Amino acid sequence: MQFPRSLPLGRTGTRTLAVCASVLALAAAPAAAQVVIPTVYDVTTYGAVPDDGANDAQGIEAAITAALGDTGPVAIHFPSGRYDIRAALSMGQSAINIHGSKTGPNPTSVLIRGQAGGVSEIVMTQTTGSLVTNLGCFDVRDLANVTLTRLKVDYRSAAGAPLTFSQGVVDSLSLGTSGSNDGYVRLKVDQGYLPPKVGAKRMHAIDPATMGWRGGVANRIVSAVNLVSGTTDVWEVTHQGINPLWDNLQVGDLLAIPDGAVGAPIVFIEDVDGVTVKDFEINAGAHMGMMIRSSKDTLVDEVRIIPGDAPGVGTASRLVSTNRDGIHVSDNRGSLEIKNCQVIATDDDGITSHGFSFQLNSLLAVDKVRVTELVAFQSEPLPGDQVRFFDLGTNSYETRTISQVDLAIPGDETVHPPTPDVYDLTLTQSIYPPPAVIDPDLVRVANLETVGNNISFTNNFCELNSGRGIMIWGSNGTIDGNVTSRTRMAGIEVLTNLMDGTRDSACSQGVVITNNVIGDAGQGDERVNSLRGGIVVYNDTWDPQTPAWTGQSWQSADLFANILIEGNHLDNVHGPNIIISNATDVTVKDNTFTHVNVQSVGALYDTVNRPMMLNTVVALEYVDQIVFSGNEIFLSDPASFSPATDNTNKFVDLTGNCSNITPTLYPVPPSNRAPVPMPDLGFTLH
Repeated sequence: MQFPRSLPLGRTGTRTLAVCASVLALAAAPAAAQVVIPTVYDVTTYGAVPDDGANDAQGIEAAITAALGDTGPVAIHFPSGRYDIRAALSMGQSAINIHGSKTGPNPTSVLIRGQAGGVSEIVMTQTTGSLVTNLGCFDVRDLANVTLTRLKVDYRSAAGAPLTFSQGVVDSLSLGTSGSNDGYVRLKVDQGYLPPKVGAKRMHAIDPATMGWRGGVANRIVSAVNLVSGTTDVWEVTHQGINPLWDNLQVGDLLAIPDGAVGAPIVFIEDVDGVTVKDFEINAGAHMGMMIRSSKDTLVDEVRIIPGDAPGVGTASRLVSTNRDGIHVSDNRGSLEIKNCQVIATDDDGITSHGFSFQLNSLLAVDKVRVTELVAFQSEPLPGDQVRFFDLGTNSYETRTISQVDLAIPGDETVHPPTPDVYDLTLTQSIYPPPAVIDPDLVRVANLETVGNNISFTNNFCELNSGRGIMIWGSNGTIDGNVTSRTRMAGIEVLTNLMDGTRDSACSQGVVITNNVIGDAGQGDERVNSLRGGIVVYNDTWDPQTPAWTGQSWQSADLFANILIEGNHLDNVHGPNIIISNATDVTVKDNTFTHVNVQSVGALYDTVNRPMMLNTVVALEYVDQIVFSGNEIFLSDPASFSPATDNTNKFVDLTGNCSNITPTLYPVPPSNRAPVPMPDLGFTLH
């Protein structure tokens, strides 16, 4: 700000005094916060040499060791070029380990960066005796304010072939019989790719005409691999067959077979307070693409998880990228924003967010419990967290606040997955009068602090994902402006398994699904409602003890609430365009459904004997307070669709107790599988 050389005096001097006081106040105000420049630790200074083909592991490790000895902001810098990792470094299950100390001191911030305007690529290369096929690339833990940016990671063999899968064209096949081991596929392997491996548990078949998934082949288990006599590149892959009625594999299909190895995620971030991953690429990784766990305030922006180009001397681009989820976030506290990302051809879901829960071991007192982390989703409870005690036996729950946390039995984080910890939680008040007998298998403790995070998934593109495109599991927030295309399972899914002890058990209350484009969703043949459809809000309310569907209703479970599904465009969805289960206070408005062709699929039941709702546009199960308005549906074949008289093809299918639907049709449906006739339900039919 500039001031005049002299200030004009007023008749009384009041204005002059006021202006002078303002100038003095500005002069006394504190200066703007200074930008602290990090100390740069260049990996080439410590012995890494890009583009020379030699192992750069030791140079990278030396730079990291030096940086972690600093107590200020640091930058670990990778100049442009290719850096080769050929063996594990000294610690952990990943090649590049950036581990802070839980007790400190640590750098105040850590920036892990490639060259601006260049390409800084880390290539995990297989060599004899190394563990690189099971090795992650980055493992970052126990730090604050961590940023990864401008880097690319790829996995290849020494000859340039991808480590994670075989790929080629189906030459001939025999489906075999259900559950047998006599089915086989003869695969003509593309040049530059590896032979299939025994033990591979998944196959990915793509129709070359549509470049979409060929349903029904994902769950094969490879039991034998033999080179076909007289050939050099045709391999006969013997598999444990699945039901041929659900198997659509054809000669000429493109087929990718991951090797089935289990290892660390390519990028693993845990216990970091302040995470940013921006402008980062992963090609054809062996395992989970990016996993961020038990961290806080997370931003993932412009991340690309893609199969990558043709390897080495190969001529065909890679069909599959990671062997599991693309971007997987669990147990996140604070904010979570994932935007502008591209996740293509993953072996499971594209982008997911999970809450977490604990299993109740015992009641130590009326205000104290002992709990165990569930293995799949670990996190640490903190004082102030709210927990929900859900009792399947009584279909009721209590919510309490933690006042004190004590670690009863420490787990072992050196194994993968790590051994869960056991905690003693002191509560601000009693749960309920202690019962005479408690069955831990029927009680879950869901941490509402972490499951209630306000996620934001915006402007992401997920295509050819073997699982869902986007899924939130026990989390709340906004899914807006994303595109999902050609997914084997649902395009967008909000899910929970409240009674399944192997999963997180939180329910989402407050989810906005708006302005998304969902095309060709549900291309697989999974016989479970929650795995199909365009937009799915679903709870698997079943008892793992029987196992059998309990028929849990929204009234007793009190599950999903406050859900908005608005302005989405769903095109050519296989199965229901929308499935809503165990929910209350749901609004479905101004959505467009195109290329809808609902056809009868007969009397089908899923794995727990629940009637499937695959032959309907909108499937409702145990819902209350739901409003439809302004939606438009375009049928591909209106002549074949007569829901007023046909109980197999439905526009809206009500299963179980559904009530308070606006406009009102059946407050209580006349039968369990009653079709809803076509009069106005907030839809315009074309």
